[in-house]
Amino acid sequence: MPDQVSLFDRAFATTIAFVLPGLAVLVGAATVTPVVAAWFGAASASPSVVGFLFVLLAALALGMIVTCMRWWIFERARLGPYRLIADDAIPIDERKRTDCAAAYEDLRLSHYYHYLACANMSVAIPIAVLIWVLGADPSWRHTGEVALIAVPVTVVLGAAGRNALARYRSKRLRLVGPWPDAHVA
Repeated sequence: MPDQVSLFDRAFATTIAFVLPGLAVLVGAATVTPVVAAWFGAASASPSVVGFLFVLLAALALGMIVTCMRWWIFERARLGPYRLIADDAIPIDERKRTDCAAAYEDLRLSHYYHYLACANMSVAIPIAVLIWVLGADPSWRHTGEVALIAVPVTVVLGAAGRNALARYRSKRLRLVGPWPDAHVA
């Protein structure tokens, strides 16, 4: 196991966790906003580094907004005393993280970033579809066809994200151990 995470690993993790969900929302916005549609049109007609970076930064910014929404939905929203999607995380002994830094980073890349990617996409897809439905005013038939794809994909991504988060938390707890005063069920 390498001591440091490669630049490729970090770029891949950032791309799947933040840029891809932001790009999904950006594509939804392009269906109703001429300015955003022009960004994509210019990128296909005469690709340039500046155009690519502009779309990339816009997707990253939207991805960060999606991440904030995902955080609230997956990690903070409550129905009475219960979390809607993910249970509270057991506090870990942060002092022991340095002893197993490489394994901890590998764990983050193996599970946590996949949680972010799946959960963020499960938030981004409904946003993109909602923007399209409200802005483009599609027929009921087209809306139904898109919903037949978007709803199951969103549910599967949400379930996969919840599973990846549970695996990450479980393995993180085994790797580092709980905080000395933490209650472990």
